[in-house]
Amino acid sequence: MADQRPLGADERDGTVTSEAATGAGQPALAAAIPAAAAAAGDAMAAAAGGAAAAVSAATESMATAAATAATAATAAADSATAAATEMLGSG
Repeated sequence: MADQRPLGADERDGTVTSEAATGAGQPALAAAIPAAAAAAGDAMAAAAGGAAAAVSAATESMATAAATAATAATAAADSATAAATEMLGSG
C-alpha cells in the first residue's frame, strides 16, 4: 500500500499535494465554466432557431398547399357551375 502520510510543498521527490494541484486548477476551471455555459447557450439557441425555421417552412408549405387546393376547388366549382348553366340554358 502507498505511503499515506500527507505530502507537503517541501517534498524532495517532486510530488505535489492534492490541495496544491486543486488550487492551481481552480482559476482555470473558474474561467472555463462561463465560456462552457455560453457555448451551451449558443448551441441551444441555434437549435431552437433551427426548429423554429423548420416549423415556419412547414407552415408555409402547408399554407401553400391549402391555397393550391382551394384554387383547384374553386376552379372545379366554377367549371361545374358553367356546365350546369350550359345544360340548363341549352334545354
